[in-house]
Amino acid sequence: MNKIVIISEGDANNPKTWSNIPYFLMKSLENDGNKVYTIDVGPNKYINYFFNKIIYPFIQLIDGKDSEYKFNRTVIYDKYCKYKIRKSLKKIGDIDVTISTSYSFAPVIHKNYKIILLCDWTFEYHIENYKKREPTNLELKAIRRQEEIINSANVVISLFPNIAKIMNQKYANVKYIGNVINIDDNLKINLDYKYNSNSILFIGGKRYVEGAKTLIKSVQYLNEEKHMNLNLNIIGLNENDLNINKKDYINYYGYLNKINGSDHDIYYKLIINAKICINTTPIWAGFSSIIEAMFLYTPIITSKYESFENTFGKKFDSNFYSDNNYITLSEKIMMIVNLNKSLYFDLCKEMKNMVSDMTWSQYVKRLENEFK
Repeated sequence: MNKIVIISEGDANNPKTWSNIPYFLMKSLENDGNKVYTIDVGPNKYINYFFNKIIYPFIQLIDGKDSEYKFNRTVIYDKYCKYKIRKSLKKIGDIDVTISTSYSFAPVIHKNYKIILLCDWTFEYHIENYKKREPTNLELKAIRRQEEIINSANVVISLFPNIAKIMNQKYANVKYIGNVINIDDNLKINLDYKYNSNSILFIGGKRYVEGAKTLIKSVQYLNEEKHMNLNLNIIGLNENDLNINKKDYINYYGYLNKINGSDHDIYYKLIINAKICINTTPIWAGFSSIIEAMFLYTPIITSKYESFENTFGKKFDSNFYSDNNYITLSEKIMMIVNLNKSLYFDLCKEMKNMVSDMTWSQYVKRLENEFK
């Protein structure tokens, strides 16, 4: 049995923290016989609010209007994390491993336990690849602090192979051990029902509005011009997020908490009953929800972005990539909807096979190898 401390920005016991990852990580390690403690280094909500609402606008005047130097990137927050971690570890006592679910906080180097960082990408990668610009002066200071933390860790793990490859050009201790799906894998799937379904599913919050609007336009085109009678279910957005005229065939569910009983049932019922799950938002298209749909035998259409391509390689049929263009997307939707039952079943099984090893129980086994 290992004594493990999970450090997260937010309570690991709360499933809402960082896309459920700290929660599922904690539960899976416990289920495998480990003793798990948690440290929440989330900032004080009043200080965080004051900084981001009052001070941050002045920082934008100095550092640039696009600056992302919010409270959790400051040296104040860095010092707070170090203090909170040091104090909490002293209270917990002897341990074997710490796992930080960020590259921005970790304990200081210690000979008696191993320090592991588990995250998706660095702040530097975010700025250069998603913001498409050079870091500002203050952002650069936050990047330097992150670099110190990464260099001090025993093992650094990225959830994406292309990110690990990029990080390995700069750091000596980065690994990719696979990805993982936050899912209840005991759900029953009826492929006959999926085949006969007319439901298209979109999952994504406000950062994916661009993809949602394109999909709405595609479904509208297919229903009104091609008479396909499709039903579109949208999880993560409300009608007022999109500013689109009400349509009887579009259902908005807003945010659904997968751990909550009724929300859980609605969320998974929508995936299980969906004919296709679609998100074609450029650059990043809801990776976690897309692979979750795949795990539940649901064909997907997604945008072509590096992390997805590098995760699945040639296993993923390029026919199911789509530009964020409603005409192209409509053609892809028709291609799947018009498959006969045998070919549709094969496609569903192919989706499942591509992600079948991404369960938390399997991921934790690979992670535990890094404790040695």
